[in-house]
Amino acid sequence: MRKTLFKSLFLLSVLLIVPNFANAEISFTNGKWSTTFNYGPCTQRGFGGGPDCATVSGLFSPDGIYFNWGAVSVNGKYTEVTSGANNPSGAGGNGYRSWVGDGSNINTGTTKVEFPGYQKEVWVRWYERYQAGFKWSSLVYSKELYFNSGTPSVSAIVAFHGGGYTVGAQGTPDAYQVDSNYGWNSIMGGSVSDGKFHCYEVHLKMDTNGTDGIGRIWIDGVLRAENTHVNWSNNLSASKSGWREFEIKSNQSSPVNGQVVYVDFDDIVVYNTTPPNRDASGKAFIGPLGSTGGGTTPTDTTPPSVPSPTATAVSSSQINLSWTASTDSVGVTGYKIYRNGTYPLPQQPPLRTTTPVSPQPPHTATESLLSMQQGMNLVNLQQRV
Repeated sequence: MRKTLFKSLFLLSVLLIVPNFANAEISFTNGKWSTTFNYGPCTQRGFGGGPDCATVSGLFSPDGIYFNWGAVSVNGKYTEVTSGANNPSGAGGNGYRSWVGDGSNINTGTTKVEFPGYQKEVWVRWYERYQAGFKWSSLVYSKELYFNSGTPSVSAIVAFHGGGYTVGAQGTPDAYQVDSNYGWNSIMGGSVSDGKFHCYEVHLKMDTNGTDGIGRIWIDGVLRAENTHVNWSNNLSASKSGWREFEIKSNQSSPVNGQVVYVDFDDIVVYNTTPPNRDASGKAFIGPLGSTGGGTTPTDTTPPSVPSPTATAVSSSQINLSWTASTDSVGVTGYKIYRNGTYPLPQQPPLRTTTPVSPQPPHTATESLLSMQQGMNLVNLQQRV
């Protein structure tokens, strides 16, 4: 019954969208796009007499977000870029603010982040804050991001729902394929908003056959839901082309605050290639603010594979030392060859080296492998000759 109700509510709010490639499109640089909304202040379509966010820097907003998608006001409030929505822990001086009224689907206009062509795999990280004290009469759903595929009725919807948090697979037999019970109360510490920015991230990979899609959810840097057998496409060829865009702050049911209240977004990052950071379980993600690339530095705890060195005394003045190339989950940057504990020269894999030596008693050649990411990952091999 729960799944049927949620799916029905999603279906009622489907927007039959035919992608318009003439609109604004974001640009990826080395697989990454980001915005801190460091422009404005401005409002959607210039409502309220302010500058139009869509034209504050030419035809479209400076970051490529399509502001002219929606045009709805709630009690004189409009979707806007304002300093009041800025995440103080992030960059820039402004943020994105949507306004929400009581009841079902009462909210200011949404906006779109349009990709430069269909994307089969994306990571999206953003910070979001509900106004302090924000509460629900019943949290049926609240759609934060809405990913549209090549089939108008097939979407991936990032949402609070009931007591959980999900990426709903709209238009498929099972809407709850990527679902977490870590929802509103867990995040906010109770039934009302704590008024803080929280970090959210999703990883979506389109399926090729209705069974091999990927969906992951991180909340405040912790992996809360994962499924590597998702049917995102409903096995439709148009859907399998990927996602064309996502909308910011779609609709919800049902707040009860007695006034119009805000929901803020800031520090949005999108990757269409594998991000450089890793979560606690080693999975690629963008991650929270605080380090280069927006996340944590990957921790490489697995040493390289152990090669089999061979040292052969060719003569009283020559030793041939050789080995097979080592492998590593991150990469092997090189080898160090020690002679009796002394490091005379670095070498690159794979190689055969000839080291002349003076006639002397047997000595030890030590090969040390250095992992790319962590200098402490060493494998020492000793061969007496």
